[in-house]
Amino acid sequence: MRFRRKTKILPGVYLNFSKSGVSTTIGPKGASVNLGKQGAFLNTGIPGMGLYNRQKFSSKSSTKSNATQKTSKEQYQDLIDEIKSDPAQNLTSDSLKELKATLLDCHIRRQELTSKIVRQKNRVKKTRQLLTWMRILIIGFVVLSFRRKWLEAKHELKGLQHQLHDEFIDMDHEWNDELSSAYNSVELAFEGLMTCHKVWDIIGAGNRQALKGLVVREECNLNRKRLAEIKSSQEALHFENNNGGELFFYPFFLSIVDGLGEFGIVDFKELKISYEEHEFTENNEIPLDSEVIDHRWFKENKDNSRDKRFKNNFQIPVCAYAGITFQTDKGVHEKYMFSNRDKASKFVEEFHSYQKLLLPEL
Repeated sequence: MRFRRKTKILPGVYLNFSKSGVSTTIGPKGASVNLGKQGAFLNTGIPGMGLYNRQKFSSKSSTKSNATQKTSKEQYQDLIDEIKSDPAQNLTSDSLKELKATLLDCHIRRQELTSKIVRQKNRVKKTRQLLTWMRILIIGFVVLSFRRKWLEAKHELKGLQHQLHDEFIDMDHEWNDELSSAYNSVELAFEGLMTCHKVWDIIGAGNRQALKGLVVREECNLNRKRLAEIKSSQEALHFENNNGGELFFYPFFLSIVDGLGEFGIVDFKELKISYEEHEFTENNEIPLDSEVIDHRWFKENKDNSRDKRFKNNFQIPVCAYAGITFQTDKGVHEKYMFSNRDKASKFVEEFHSYQKLLLPEL
């Protein structure tokens, strides 16, 4: 037995009920669109003539396009090795696990206080609104009661804000003049690094001989920044990271913090910083502070000479860039590229000098 029912809900819009489910028809008879779980159909015809056509909107081209994009992406991923650290929570040095536990407790307390402050601000706002209405209505004996509640809520909010302000770990240390001077030199070198016209986070590199020199990079920023849980007279040297936790260098350790609030703390004793020089074929804008050291043909022969088969062949500049890599045996692996070699080299040199004073055995 066949069951079908049609109900009008708006002019030109109908709901269709049948054993196969519910669908919607939009438009006049002879030129309507039907939407249901089987897809979208265009219904055309000439009323009274018996001519009728039902055609499904095709999504094959879209599906094919998506499949092609997915395949290309997968192939692209197969051609590179991702340069990325392990999850931040797994990177903490054994010597700093106690410090991490203390910072984690501080982080949790700050989160709890922040939530309480948000709720208390809402309470202050509501009591203030009620107090305003009582004044408008001139209900004198009630006004004093609501004013007292408002002042109490404000006082409690101020107390919570003071608690949040004082919830941190003091990382200021007494250190000798030689060590302090060396770290100042690191900070000055970092200030120079910040002025590079271009800084890139290297997120992948070619993993085959034929792709040697292939680099996948994204622009990023360097700046000075503080972590809320740490009080220090020195702001951290902050490296943005496009595919993992961001890097915060403090005088005695590196903290890596991801977007989920997870973090790790790395002892400088375990941190390896290396400097490399790159001859990079630049297809984009040439940074103002980099040196063009060569040119290559867009289409070239095996001996790097111009391939004369291509009439509109052109040359591409080769720029002198620098790379800095941060690594540990326990999972830190981050690499950055800089448009100015001198500034990158200076930072690594000063950091190595500071490490040797901090850790004489290195």
